[in-house]
Amino acid sequence: MVADSAALRFILNSPHLKYTTAFENLLQLFYDPKFEEHKVLRVALNAGFTPAVVRSHQGVFEKMALKLTEQLENSSQGTINICPLLNAATLSTVAEALLGQSLEELGEELVQSNFQIVALGASQSRAHVLFDAVASHLPACIFRAAGHLPTQSLKILRDAKMLMHELGNRIVREKTVAASNGLDTGSDVLGLLCSGKHGLPGDIAAAQVAAFLLAGQDSPANTLALGLRALARLPEFQAAFRAEISARAESVAYNSMPLLNSFIKEMLRMYPALPTCV
Repeated sequence: MVADSAALRFILNSPHLKYTTAFENLLQLFYDPKFEEHKVLRVALNAGFTPAVVRSHQGVFEKMALKLTEQLENSSQGTINICPLLNAATLSTVAEALLGQSLEELGEELVQSNFQIVALGASQSRAHVLFDAVASHLPACIFRAAGHLPTQSLKILRDAKMLMHELGNRIVREKTVAASNGLDTGSDVLGLLCSGKHGLPGDIAAAQVAAFLLAGQDSPANTLALGLRALARLPEFQAAFRAEISARAESVAYNSMPLLNSFIKEMLRMYPALPTCV
């Protein structure tokens, strides 16, 4: 597994990088199959994930972390299933930092749809496993046709795609109107994708909402959960962790915390979000 950022950039920019058929089929299910110019998309997305942009959302991250902490401290249960709390926290963070929307503005139907997809991925039945095995060998056109089969799981995916498509178009339309009137389109990532010299066409920018909501919710929530489990098993490391953070409590400079940075990289190395993509 690779955790070094320079090595990851080299791998992702390599012309020899190939994705598995299953991953390509999943992309085809949620994205326009006619859009294949990944370099254009990558350049545009890079502008939305620079260190400066990420730091500008520190207030969002701290607000969500504080809310999560309060939920845990106020819980009267002896044992807590932290995964649903983490999924809600990461979805709220993605909505605000990447889309400029609150969880309420996403709409109850879309939020529940997102949670249903997360649940599908976490509880694979024998039928799901069999379908994934077969689907990994199907051509993209047949896979897209199979997506219309009248099963409950595929209905959830179809509904989610429709809701995310509607949300993406609405947000992009609002930001486009704001930009044309000389107004600020916001500091969120989608706003950056709709403006600037590397701005994307409206339909392509709107299509990124599905990636933001799906990849941005479950993947970091799982990594955080596994990281917390690792910390729970290492009380001495917890103490050292707290000491490092407490020493910089008044001014949070994450780059000056070697223990924190090492822990994050090790968690990403041990528990990569998508180990079967490449």
